[in-house]
Amino acid sequence: QCKTQKDHYHVTLSEGFLFCNASSIHLLVTCCLQTKRKDLAKLRALSRSTEYKQVMAMLWQHTAQSAYSTNGNYYDLKTLFYKLNAEYFHNKLEQPQLRWSNRKTKRRLGYFHPETDTITLSRSLDQKQVPTYVVEYVLYHEMLHKKLGLKSRNSYRIAHTSQFKQEERKYKFYE
Repeated sequence: QCKTQKDHYHVTLSEGFLFCNASSIHLLVTCCLQTKRKDLAKLRALSRSTEYKQVMAMLWQHTAQSAYSTNGNYYDLKTLFYKLNAEYFHNKLEQPQLRWSNRKTKRRLGYFHPETDTITLSRSLDQKQVPTYVVEYVLYHEMLHKKLGLKSRNSYRIAHTSQFKQEERKYKFYE
């Protein structure tokens, strides 16, 4: 992320670029100073590289979040995963790491991290007043991301394809 200030630039880089080489650093700086479609495509490729994923996986292992149990105060993600896997995926979806977020969120209720094969659900969902079908739906949604992966179009990653949306509607309480 690059923001122009009055007399300087404020640049925020992902930790995944921690060990990148000189040419990659040059690409990052170039993208900050002058955005060109071809450079952005190269940057997206860099952020999807094996090296980037390895750094992110290594860092992920040392976050507080990775130590959390699948047991929440009201819901157990592993139990819900097995139920949904049997009901919708014929037990063919390999279990990813399942985690509760380390804090409650308001907007992002779930996320599939393909680099670490981890599904994280917001701690906001682990409450007595949240119906089971809501927690299941968010987990099912993230399980679909694992199953279907991401599609690329013009160097952009697309997660919610028409196939994804069609399968998402199969959840029995979708409506």
